[in-house]
Amino acid sequence: MEHTVCVFGDSGVYGGYAENNWAHKLRLYLEDSSDEGRFLYALGIVGNTSVDILDRFEKEALPRKPTSIIFGVGKNDSAYFLDSGKSLVGEKLFKSNILKLTDLAKKFTTNITFVGLAIGDDSALKPYTEAPIQNLAYDRERAKKYDLLLKELAKQNGCKYVYLYDKLNFGDFIEGLHANDQGHEKIFQEVKKVISF
Repeated sequence: MEHTVCVFGDSGVYGGYAENNWAHKLRLYLEDSSDEGRFLYALGIVGNTSVDILDRFEKEALPRKPTSIIFGVGKNDSAYFLDSGKSLVGEKLFKSNILKLTDLAKKFTTNITFVGLAIGDDSALKPYTEAPIQNLAYDRERAKKYDLLLKELAKQNGCKYVYLYDKLNFGDFIEGLHANDQGHEKIFQEVKKVISF
């Protein structure tokens, strides 16, 4: 039986900051672990939030007809403006977007997985000077709140969830926000434990 996996997300899925990101490792693992046709599309875009993924989800999922869907989302939602403290995507909107994404994903498959959030040393992320939006910052405790929301929503809606928050240490990140090759290997190993096809 043919399996098509779509991985939607942000720079963590896009993986431009590491030579072998976790989505690429997962694709190789799927191809090598079965004689059946298995395809993985890594649909990560740098800077994406749940708002952006919700906007493009159906357009990108429809032609691919996924039998499994993985979401790597939330880290950018939890970002905030250093001057006001306002989140880029508030918790209420984040929750609504995740529920909508889950409903849309269920039109294709019930095999849905959410990958949790992890941030390293956030001292260099206040503000994060490489962000395309001025004065944008990231914080471990804020990320933890969004991660807990993600976990609860996944459980309530019959989806799988991959816990990462303290599985990575500060040495697994390039600058606190993006995982390095070692960090991506750890993420891959955790995702591999949870997914099923």
